[in-house]
Amino acid sequence: MRQRLFVLFQHRGQMDEQQLSDHPQLTVTIGYRHSIHQNQKLESERIRPSVNMTAPNLPQASRKSTAARWGARGAVLTVLLWNLSAALPFILAPATYAGAFELSGTVGAVLTRSIGVLFVMWIIPYFPALRDPERYRVCLTVILVQQLIGLAAETWMALTLPPAHGALLATGRHFIAFDTAGLVLLAGAWSLTRPVPKKTAKDPSEVSI
Repeated sequence: MRQRLFVLFQHRGQMDEQQLSDHPQLTVTIGYRHSIHQNQKLESERIRPSVNMTAPNLPQASRKSTAARWGARGAVLTVLLWNLSAALPFILAPATYAGAFELSGTVGAVLTRSIGVLFVMWIIPYFPALRDPERYRVCLTVILVQQLIGLAAETWMALTLPPAHGALLATGRHFIAFDTAGLVLLAGAWSLTRPVPKKTAKDPSEVSI
């Protein structure tokens, strides 16, 4: 009987007071549903202002100035061009530069060209970092670590190289100087792209009069 009356209520959309008084169970059901709806509405209205008040107080990262981003791009571009200036000649004319590694013949040309290919592989993360060094700062971090590893390895090999290999030592010193300058530039770019949090908005209740 109760379910039948409830369906009738949904179909007609309304019932007069006499009909409700004749069916107290239906009255209780309607009142209970209305009470739940009112409680949910009051709860949502109570929570919403607190969210709106606290959201502006959350620290958020702000983008660097245009000058800082272009400065970082310039540093990345400089090191990228240095790498290309070594990679392309090694690939296109390997026999010319094989002597710098104390190599010769076909084996020397192949090994020198391989070094050029490694340089090309090395510079892949430079392109997203060059596009937006702040957004792709993870690529800039990878580049910085690569540069540090390369410099440490070159220094170690130069220090342990026998003195009889003068040409190879000169090549190693050349790369050490190049990678040291590159490390300084990349560290500067990494510092320029460091995110700066926005100032936290003050709570109006804390403002003294």
